[in-house]
Formats: sequence, structure tokens, C-alpha cells
Amino acid sequence: MKMTLLATSLLTLALASPAALAAERHPEIHAAQRALANAGGHLAKAAHDFGGHRVHAMELIRQAQAELHEALEYAEHRSGHR
Repeated sequence: MKMTLLATSLLTLALASPAALAAERHPEIHAAQRALANAGGHLAKAAHDFGGHRVHAMELIRQAQAELHEALEYAEHRSGHR
């Protein structure tokens, strides 16, 4: 039983996508990406423009998402340079 569990765990790890492995290495960054996507979705559905502030907030969310993407790219390229 223990050997089967170990073999299954190793197989799962071997077949894990690079994105899944990156998510494990940087869970807070990925959580922030999900939160920003969620916030952007709420803002997109908002009933009012709020004097342009809603659109500005949506642009700032896109900028933050781009920064997080760049952070993960940086971490991926630097992972071997610790």
C-alpha cells in the first residue's frame, strides 16, 4: 500500500505541468493573480462608471497582472541562480 502511494505520488509529480510546479513555488503570487482576475470581473460587471474611476481601476489591475506575470518569468529564469 505504501509503495503504491509512493509510486502514485512520484508519477503525479513527474507528470505535473510546469505551470503547476511554478504555482507550488510561488503560491502567493498565483493567489494574487486570481484575486486580481476576480476583482477585474467584478469591476467589468459594475453598473456605473463612477466618474471614470472604474475604468482606471481596471487598467491598474491589468498593469498589476502584467507585473505579476513578469515576476514569475523573472523567478523562472533565476531559479537556477540562487
